[in-house]
Formats: sequence, C-alpha cells, structure tokens
Amino acid sequence: MRSSSSSIVGPLLISVILHATFHNLAAASPLFTDGRWIVDASGTRVKLACVNWPSHLELMLAEGLSKQPLASITWKIYTMGFNCVRLTYPTFLLTNESLASLTVRQSFEIAGLDAAIPLIALHNPTFVDLNLLHAYKVTTSSSSLPLLIPKQQKPHHLSLIRCVRVQMPFLLTQEMYTCIYRPFFSLIPERTAQAVVAKLGANNIMVILDNHISKPGWCCSNSDGNGFFGDTYFDPNVWYQGLIQMATMFKGTPNVVGMSLRNELRGPRQNVDDWFTYMQKGAEAVHGANQDVLVVLSGLSFDNDLGFLASRHVDVSFQRKLVFEVHWYAFSNGDAWVEGNPNKVCGSISGSVNTRAGFLLDRQLPLFVSEYGVDQRGGNLNDNRYLGCILAFLADKDVDWALWTLQGSYYLREGVVDKDEAYGMLTYDWAGVRNQTVLQKVRAVQQPFRGPGVSKTAPYIIIFHPSTGLCVTLGSLTLHTLDFGPCDGNMQAFHYTQQRTLTSIDSSLCVSATGAGNPVKFDSCSDSGSSWNLVSDSGMHVSTTLPGDGTTLCLDVGPNGVVTNPCKCLGDDANCDPESQWFKLVTSAKTIP
Repeated sequence: MRSSSSSIVGPLLISVILHATFHNLAAASPLFTDGRWIVDASGTRVKLACVNWPSHLELMLAEGLSKQPLASITWKIYTMGFNCVRLTYPTFLLTNESLASLTVRQSFEIAGLDAAIPLIALHNPTFVDLNLLHAYKVTTSSSSLPLLIPKQQKPHHLSLIRCVRVQMPFLLTQEMYTCIYRPFFSLIPERTAQAVVAKLGANNIMVILDNHISKPGWCCSNSDGNGFFGDTYFDPNVWYQGLIQMATMFKGTPNVVGMSLRNELRGPRQNVDDWFTYMQKGAEAVHGANQDVLVVLSGLSFDNDLGFLASRHVDVSFQRKLVFEVHWYAFSNGDAWVEGNPNKVCGSISGSVNTRAGFLLDRQLPLFVSEYGVDQRGGNLNDNRYLGCILAFLADKDVDWALWTLQGSYYLREGVVDKDEAYGMLTYDWAGVRNQTVLQKVRAVQQPFRGPGVSKTAPYIIIFHPSTGLCVTLGSLTLHTLDFGPCDGNMQAFHYTQQRTLTSIDSSLCVSATGAGNPVKFDSCSDSGSSWNLVSDSGMHVSTTLPGDGTTLCLDVGPNGVVTNPCKCLGDDANCDPESQWFKLVTSAKTIP
C-alpha cells in the first residue's frame, strides 16, 4: 500500500501461517487459468477473496503476533469469509543472510522493541528464539504449529508442548485453546488432527506470496529505492534469486497457490520495455522453480496501470498460469470523490480503471484487484464514496481481489511503535472486527457469481445494493413487495429484457413503481412504471417514469424494503449523496436457491 502521505524476521512466520491455515487443497490445487477465470484441477472456478497480511516491514514478522495467538488470527480470517491471504515479504528476507539468520528476539532487540518480546512469548511462545531461516525450513516440513482446539477436546498426551487459552468471545461461546505440538505429526493421533481441521475450517484459506519490497519497511514512495528495476535496493539479479528461493521453498505446499512477482512498480525509472524484459524473466524464474503456482504480474505507476498490455503481449514459455493484478484506492485519484459529484466521479474513474486494467477481462485474461480498501473509522468522505463504486465494480466484473488489510496495528511503521491501522479489518488489539458494516459490504462480493463449474443455469440478473452490502429479495408474498437480504441467500432473480422490464424469472410479473415513497411491487408488465432505465453516469440509478403525470422515480431504500423516490444527485452537486439509490444489476448464473 502506498501512503496517501529497517531488522528483521519472517520466514518462520510465513511457514507457520501457511500450516496454521493449511487446508485440504489436494483435490483442487494447483490452480490454473481458464480464459479470464482461475480454476482448480477439475476445471471449476476458484474465486480468490483475499485479505492482505503484511510481513514486509522492518521486523519482517507477520503483524499481530504480539497481540493474539496465530491460530486465533487465522481463525478470524476464516470466520470473516476470506478464503485467501496475500502474504507480503521483502526480497532481503531471502537474499540477505545477516537478516535471515537472526531470531525473532534479536530482530526486536535491534529495533528497540524489547517490550514486544514477552508479548510474543505469551501469545506465540515457539517463535521467540528460533533461528529464522532454519525455523522457516523446518516448519514447512510439518514441525510445531499452533492448532485451535475446543476445551472439551484439549488432549493430554506427551506430544503436547503447551496449550494456551484463546479469548475469542465475538466468534465462539466455548473456550478454545491454541495447542503447540512437537514435531512431527506422527505423534498426533489422527482423530485429534481431524477434530482440529473440522473445528477450524481453515482448509479454506489459500496463500498468495507477494514480493512487496526489497529492503524491509513501509511501502511505497517514488523515492524509496525499491520502486523499479535498477533502483538502489532493486537489483534484478537479487530479485530473481529471491523469487527462485521463495518458489522453491514452497514447492509442494498445496495452499500456496500463487506468487506475485512485485508490488507497485513505480518511480522515475519505470518504463514499459524494462517491464517486459524483467517481468517476463521473473515469471520464467518462478515457474521454473515451482510449476504449481500462479504467477501474478503487477503494472506500473503503483500498480494502477496495465494499459500498455493493450498493444503488447507477455511472452512466456508456459501456459494457464499468468494472472495480472491492479490496485485501486480512493486516494489514487486524490480528493476527486470529495470534490466531484459521486455519480460522475464513479463513472469516470470506473471507466478509467477499465481502460487501464479491466479490458484484460474482455481479452479473456484473469485480473486480480490485489489491493483496495477504506479508512474504517467512517469519517473519510473520500473513502466512503469510493467504496460503493468499487464494490459495484467488483460485483459486476466478478473479479478476484484482496482487501487491504487485515492488521489492526503494526509492531513498527514509519518510526511509530504500535501504530494503529485505520484500514484494518481487525481492531487495534486484533481481538475483533473493526467495522461490522464494512465487513458486511465486503462479504457480498466474496462469492463467485459465474464462471466454469459455478454457472449452473442460464444467466440472470441480481440487484446489488453496495451501500448496504445486500441484494434485492422477495419481501411480502401477499403484497408482492421487494426487500433486502444477503447476496449469498435467497436473492430474487430477474431478467432485464429488451423492453427494459425487470421480470421475475419465476413468473411473468415485473417490478413496478407505485409512487414516490411507496414500495415497488411485482405487478403487470404493461405499465409504463415497469420500464426501468439506467440514468446516471455511475450506471446505478435505476429509474422509471410513472403513467399519467410523467414523474421520474428511482429505486431507493425505504424503512421496509425497496421503494421509489425522486432521483437525486444526477447533476453536478458535489455535496449530494446518491448511495441509497445506487443499485447494480449484476449478471449471475449460479444455481438459484
């Protein structure tokens, strides 16, 4: 992540995270591409709904281990609905022996963070005194790892080292324990391992390894020496070496499904010719070392621009493994969301994103929105207006994505110890969800709407309301009204016809307006109030004209479901908030519940 404004650890944690979140992907992994989709070995679509988890800052340790047990953190990831982690790392973690040889304790001592050491020892006792690179390799081959176990199933046999109670009241009513086992799994009764997997459900979490930066630290700026090939800390040969080491280290690890070659290429050196030269070589290096992983390529200008691929193609020796990534934040466009009319800004910027990246989908190439996110404190108007627009984009395009970010706080960021992360899904103490409203909105786009093995029926339309994160459902059966419900529940399915009617696929009835402030209903398709048009630059104002007086109304949120009201914010007023009237018509082909 780039700001709208260095010691030492990591291999150990990446390994343990992978095992703590390990799941039975054997039947599904490795992943491939099929046109614009990512699919498993059976050809069924796998939608990446990821969250970013940084491990690239000065300490090179996955954030949060001084706050909560690792098993508790990974469980929270699962319960929030994410099936994937974009786990960041710095190149020097692998290529600088003086860094990789340090222990966690030494890393924190060098950084002057001695006070964090006993907290890590409390929550994650096995990490503190392990040699990083050695521990990294050992833990990738089934050594000690934390497992989440209910109290009544907490085992008492000699293979146990220690069990620590985990406080997770927002998730579970029963006591849970993080249990650490000696190497190797042969010491653990099969029934215990099966119980752990069953309780965790962590077999749903995949990992994308992201080379975020070379020299560990906060990312990114144009002048940090990490931006482009040839910069102070960005020697292409060292970069190749790091990619090969990482790819080799995780060869045969089923839940490591992809590797991102480099985060946010940028700076005065950036140019298209060098991008092709080095990114193609990097892709070949990764694939040569590990043919299982997807190879993810980022664009230029802080990964805002893949537009150069419109006229030039990536040329590599392998097939069905390339994925392209793009980033999209509100601050990528300055204060545009505050200074302009939200409809016009959403339409303009969405169009620009399509020009710079979305066109790849039309060319049947996979696109991964690997960073987007908002200030979850709720007071950032720029972010608040942007969120509804990007959620509509994610739903409409049905792309894979990774939210920035998981962490509620950092060990050390830009010189500030224990810094809070306003974009984090978790609270400062990592104990709970920071903003349940944001989570509800994000959960709406975690599911796939279509794709190989997902599309089970003829395409139809669902109506997504980004501001609530809900979809339109059938309300009263007797009154034939419409309501809102979860987008993975009993959504109402529609056909949007050439006559511009929204017709229920279950009947011959159409969505009809009955007046300003009144509920919309399923009724006859013959009324002019049953013809609906998309009338704003955002493409999300769904309007109709009433018979008789010719009043134009738009779908809106009412106290008891979907209503119509006079359309708002269609002009240039920058102070107008249109989001209650933003409805996105999304194509789906899933089996209708």
